[in-house]
Amino acid sequence: MRKRKIPVRKHRGVKDPEKQAEARFSLIKDKINNPPTDEDNVFIPRKLRELKESIERLKNPKPKQIKKQSDGLIDTSIFTKKEFHLPGMRRKEKPVPIFKQMPGENPKDFLSRINRKCQEVIHETKFEEKFDVEVQRNKETGNIEAVKALSHDETNYLKNITPSKKTKKVEAKIAEKKKKRLQKFKEKKQAKKYREVDEFTRYKDEVQFGEMVHEPPKLSVLPRRAEMVNMPGKRDLLLKGMLPSAEERKKVSVFDMKVKSDIEKVGKKKKNEKSPAEQRRLEKQRLVAVQAYRDLKARNQAKNKVA
Repeated sequence: MRKRKIPVRKHRGVKDPEKQAEARFSLIKDKINNPPTDEDNVFIPRKLRELKESIERLKNPKPKQIKKQSDGLIDTSIFTKKEFHLPGMRRKEKPVPIFKQMPGENPKDFLSRINRKCQEVIHETKFEEKFDVEVQRNKETGNIEAVKALSHDETNYLKNITPSKKTKKVEAKIAEKKKKRLQKFKEKKQAKKYREVDEFTRYKDEVQFGEMVHEPPKLSVLPRRAEMVNMPGKRDLLLKGMLPSAEERKKVSVFDMKVKSDIEKVGKKKKNEKSPAEQRRLEKQRLVAVQAYRDLKARNQAKNKVA
């Protein structure tokens, strides 16, 4: 795209700066260092004007405005708004009563006075709707001046806007659905709250006064999702395969049986006392286990040396 060239004045040749200064001075020589043409309308510079204003302010200072100290009493007149008329309004709004706390009045008494006035307004509104009338009050005193009956057109209009049976039924149905939805939401929230809490907090034992417990409770039935963990002494060890099985241990030699019967005839043996045959059998098992452990250790050392 071609770039548009803006024409400028060309400075051709070298010009004398003194001639240029004379030309510029000739244009303004009638405007500087000359007496005013009109003495009534003399231009005053801004700095001089500001200086005069500051001198006047010092001579005639403004009186300080003393702020009115609040007495701490409640006054609703500051919240009153102007009357307005919206489209569709067939009569003016009722004036909002003004409440002002009296000096020395207790806040509790003031609030009870407001409550009484509000109840009066509610009863008055119900009275107007029931008998199709309008209560007129004095704006300043608030006293009732007259009770005016509504016109026929106004009464018909109010009757037309009252909800019908069908509308009431639909509204009741919507309210019921809303109530069910709210109940469902509360139950869901409660269930989530229980899930977040530890499961064991829901189980609480009620211990009676003076009750004694000698051991923890025993579970007769395991939970459905309980994980089966190998208890100590039930895991498969390396030497377990070399030891005699339960069936082999049950097979007792005839000699051991005779020794056992002789011991029973003599009487009860001591708690830690064992028969010679049983001692020999246990010693033999011990030697077999020790030898198996030594062989296993030797094989592991040989593997480590080869590696």
